[in-house]
Amino acid sequence: MPATPLSAASGFITSSHPETPPSPLEMTAIVCQYLSVAFVTDRDKKPRLVNGSSRCAGRVELFSDGQWHTVCGAAWNNHTADNMCKELGCGFALSVSGDAQFGEGSGPVIGQSGCGHETDAGVLCSESVELRLVNGGSRCAGRVELFSDGQWHTVCGAAWNIHTADNMCKELGCGSALSVSGDAQFGEGSGPVIGQSGCGHETDAGVLCSESVELRLVNGGSRCAGRVELFSDGQWHTVCGAAWNIHTADNMCKELGCGSALSVSGDAQFGEGSGPVIGQSGCGHETDGGVLCSAGDHRA
Repeated sequence: MPATPLSAASGFITSSHPETPPSPLEMTAIVCQYLSVAFVTDRDKKPRLVNGSSRCAGRVELFSDGQWHTVCGAAWNNHTADNMCKELGCGFALSVSGDAQFGEGSGPVIGQSGCGHETDAGVLCSESVELRLVNGGSRCAGRVELFSDGQWHTVCGAAWNIHTADNMCKELGCGSALSVSGDAQFGEGSGPVIGQSGCGHETDAGVLCSESVELRLVNGGSRCAGRVELFSDGQWHTVCGAAWNIHTADNMCKELGCGSALSVSGDAQFGEGSGPVIGQSGCGHETDGGVLCSAGDHRA
């Protein structure tokens, strides 16, 4: 069944460009407005996740106008899924999908014209599984694994991001996410790979949480500026600039008591380090990540 446009008939927000998928912000607004109307008209019918291993995993369905609707996966994103998990008391979103990973539903499809049930959105919330990080030298670093249906699953790196990794680190009591990877940096796992159809174990996701390492900034004129270095396994590592961003840098500045990140660099702006480079396969020290935090004396 084709998607139900959320416009004239229902008065819903739609994409500002009907021929293209809604942006993440527009999709969030669409779903939030839809949920708001659904709650007003059907207070006893909360959103639900179906065909997963528990009430906190499955295909996304919303009840309104006397029937259940599915959500078009083309514009389904981690932020919207996070809101759904919280609304259901299911923690945060660990993995999202937009390819009917939890089977095809029935009834109208909302979110974008032209969507069919083969794009039905799904989400795996944190409360539905047991979590662990393996092969990283501590419980706060390693390959991401989720236990469900009697076996451990890995996560597709293409569906893994710093926001989700940050949530996982916090859930495990491991601080914040400093580095994420999606290329089996911590070795290939076994069992199913969740998050996106077609992913193999060569894309297994990993994360390095702040509680797993000692941190420092060097060669920047103060302890709150410089090249990013992490101490693990008896040596200092630098961070690949391609995997370094303002969100991760912000976490590090806060962790060091240095305020927030003012600027980040990924081209060895503070000189090239030595030792292993973490964050992405194939990175050399010419990509060493750096940060300038808001606290500290940055005068030359």
